[in-house]
Amino acid sequence: MSPLVRCASLVLACAGALLGAPPIVLAEGAAGERAQAMRTMLRAVAEHEADMINAAEEAAVEAARAAMDQGPVERVIAYREAYWRTLRKLRAEAFERAALDDETVLFAFDPNDFLDPAWNVEEMIDPEDPAFHDPQFQAAFAEVLIAPPKGKTAADIADFDDRYADCVCVVGAEPGIACSGVLVAPNVVLTAGHCSRDFFPTEVRVGLIRDAPVESARVVLIARHPEYSDALPRRDLMVLIIDPPITSAEPRAVAGPGEITAGARAAVAGFGRSPGGLGAAHGVRRATDQLSVISADCAGPDASGDYNCTPETELVAADRHGRSPGADACEGDSGGPLFVKVGDQWKLAAIVSRKAFVDGKSSPRPCGDGGVYVRIDRFWDWIRAVPQGIWPHDEEPDPQPEP
Repeated sequence: MSPLVRCASLVLACAGALLGAPPIVLAEGAAGERAQAMRTMLRAVAEHEADMINAAEEAAVEAARAAMDQGPVERVIAYREAYWRTLRKLRAEAFERAALDDETVLFAFDPNDFLDPAWNVEEMIDPEDPAFHDPQFQAAFAEVLIAPPKGKTAADIADFDDRYADCVCVVGAEPGIACSGVLVAPNVVLTAGHCSRDFFPTEVRVGLIRDAPVESARVVLIARHPEYSDALPRRDLMVLIIDPPITSAEPRAVAGPGEITAGARAAVAGFGRSPGGLGAAHGVRRATDQLSVISADCAGPDASGDYNCTPETELVAADRHGRSPGADACEGDSGGPLFVKVGDQWKLAAIVSRKAFVDGKSSPRPCGDGGVYVRIDRFWDWIRAVPQGIWPHDEEPDPQPEP
């Protein structure tokens, strides 16, 4: 079976397990031992996965810094190549240690494979093997082992990077603390009001990697909404005026009230962690377009109490396929943009505020169950009134009076 067909089969098999497909009963004997060996190896990876990902991202950031004299696409390629090279190596070492501790692992795999830095688990496991149909193994595989992107050209990466170039990183003097934001004018960035509770914003960085920016600007004025309160995260909005104006990213159109509707396709971007726990370290811009608007204004029956959102000024978005945990913003994405699909355009609709409640209660998970977002059109007049903003004479959304 070719690697391409094998990868496609693995994706389908994992999806079937996670969507509740009937489990296939394992044969006894060798197949059962092989499944147990697979689970042993996956546990060896899962136990140290967060540390390995942090180490891989550190190596990747160093590679991006070393490529600072090259173009942004080359920096992205350097980052991704170093990330996957390091992560594969660390995973292989974890598997090798598991093989030394458990002889059933040696029964299942060739130990020499673990020493190859280019090792790829998808090419080692045959989905036609009955052991793969063990639902426990499938779930662990889907959760832990995520394949690196394949067949990406420099043009593909540049296109992906440019799609969310207006999503920026907001940093301060405190190391390791940051928020996300969105460019709405050449020298105007929106972010969450609660970000100033954790640190004092001093700089905005543009690019895929926080520590290897394509462009940066200092914050010269901070305007948090006057009715924001740390105790009650209402009007969780802050405007940053920056200098010099950003030239490497273009602000996009803001969605008007008639374009933000329940069921609308949505995308979110930010520099925070991934909902599934993979890529735990902050500082790399990630995005997903697998969201839908669940409540456009938190004004429906029981919407405010169910989601813990403010009527008229906020919206709720969650995984468009109903998965829980599913696609979502997460820690570090606060202030990042939520876009809605309007025709063939993605328009800016809101910014990340906080996680949504589930059935009126706070979820024990930090993310993955949907989020509450501050609608930009409801505050457009206030945003434009902040001094020193350089506003082009573009078409503006039809602003609504602030409730």
